[in-house]
Amino acid sequence: MMLRTLPLVTLLLAVSAGCGSATETKTTTAVKAEKSVKTEKSVKTVTSKPAVDTSQLQVAPTWALVDLAGKPVTSESLKGRVVIVDFWATWCGPCRAAIPHLIELQKTYKDRGFEVVGVSLDQQGPAVVQSFVDKNSIPYTIAMGNQKIVSDFGGVRGIPTAFIISQDGKIFRKIVGLVPREQYEKDVIALLGVAKADKS
Repeated sequence: MMLRTLPLVTLLLAVSAGCGSATETKTTTAVKAEKSVKTEKSVKTVTSKPAVDTSQLQVAPTWALVDLAGKPVTSESLKGRVVIVDFWATWCGPCRAAIPHLIELQKTYKDRGFEVVGVSLDQQGPAVVQSFVDKNSIPYTIAMGNQKIVSDFGGVRGIPTAFIISQDGKIFRKIVGLVPREQYEKDVIALLGVAKADKS
């Protein structure tokens, strides 16, 4: 993987060069009781506060983007969840290689208070990105990036670049480049305060 050191505008102009590198009937009461137990269990596994100390961490920037359908996606709407904000592009090989890791994490931990937001740096528009998302069955939110969010996060000099944001809106970790799924996962489960999920 080769990191870019040029500003975003120059980076995006270089798209053509790539990114480098038996049934039983239950009574109504029994069904209600069962639903209640399930609800209680799900509440216990989701926490809106980090399971680790984040008091010394930098506050993540606030941001507002739109997804591929034109609907708003904001940092404020994700408060209380662990979020991976992943800067990527359809033409970037390492970005594409990281997507299966993010898909698996989204599927595994979404119901426990976790979310992935992919911030596309593609300049060809939402239609191109949507086609890529459909082809690769990406289940998490994809938003179109802009220069402001890149600047607010301190500049993105290489992609993929992912920021793991805690439930209270702090930058827990910045990850540049393609890394194993486990590197993301260890931070996610630490913040959520849950055990590592078994792969099915």
